Amino acid sequence: MNVDIASIKRWEGGTIQSKSMDHALRIALGGQMTGDSCSGNRTFSIPRIKLVIKEFESILGKHLLKKNDKMLFTAKYLWYADMIAHGERGESMTGSTYASLPYGPQLNNYKDLIEDIIKADGTKAEPLSREEKRIITRIAMEFPEERMAYDAALKEKIWKRQPNGAIIPYTDSAELTGL
Repeated sequence: MNVDIASIKRWEGGTIQSKSMDHALRIALGGQMTGDSCSGNRTFSIPRIKLVIKEFESILGKHLLKKNDKMLFTAKYLWYADMIAHGERGESMTGSTYASLPYGPQLNNYKDLIEDIIKADGTKAEPLSREEKRIITRIAMEFPEERMAYDAALKEKIWKRQPNGAIIPYTDSAELTGL
């Protein structure tokens, strides 16, 4: 199932788990595949990343995506959106993979993606569902300033416990504490 040892310990100890992990476990026990813990059970989509960022910008009333930006703050909003969507719905919003880097969770290979994200046409992406918009709004209301999302992400143990450069698995999404 591509889960970490913490998830297995919770299951063995009878601890209640998230809806998405319960669903994944039931599928695995039934002999079916559960998806990819690196992409959050969704196909990676640059236009969808742009769409999610634009939704954040609309709610926050400010531009997040800037030319020559390293997405230091924007990536934290995306990470929370993807992780919370996975935890609540069993599927990320963008299919992005996140790496543990010195300044917190970051889009994997972000340097190669920034220009493509800026140029992407968000209207070509699958529209956001009502639930996805609700999640984005909740995150934006909790972190109205970019620095707040950044600071919260740096306190998350699912980022801290990964070695530098390691992928942060979506299976850990139930352990987020910032929201």
